[in-house]
Amino acid sequence: MDFSFSSEDSMIRKAVREWVSKECPEDMVRDRDEHSAYPGDLLSKLSGLGFYGLIVEEEYGGEGRNVLAACVIIMEIASRYPALAKCYSIDLLGGMLLSNWGSRDQKEAYLPKLLDGKIQVATKVDGDFFGVEEPAIRGEWMPGSNQYVLNGSLESVE
Repeated sequence: MDFSFSSEDSMIRKAVREWVSKECPEDMVRDRDEHSAYPGDLLSKLSGLGFYGLIVEEEYGGEGRNVLAACVIIMEIASRYPALAKCYSIDLLGGMLLSNWGSRDQKEAYLPKLLDGKIQVATKVDGDFFGVEEPAIRGEWMPGSNQYVLNGSLESVE
């Protein structure tokens, strides 16, 4: 089995490396890490570059499944800004789960929005949440619908 990068994957790696160098200067990353700032602006830029499309079928606006390229992107981002890489990978995982097991209606409703950066994926953490027993963000399933509503903000966590 050949594990070398394709020319396309190598181009993606180079482009992401250059993007990270430009958009994630070390002092900005350090400041955001110290203040636990959510990198939403940078996630929007990543979606604008089409990097979310690597995990979604063409039928829903993606570029097909290229998990290796997605891993390369995560690796390059993590080399400078691990928190951004984590948020990006959570969005990718959510997109892949929805792509694999979502209904047609769910895929049509949510995958294009994820690709456009209009929505992001959240995960639920049980137990200890960064040293806080009870997280400030709570989720509630809306009976009779296919919605999960979040309420709260991380800013309120002390």
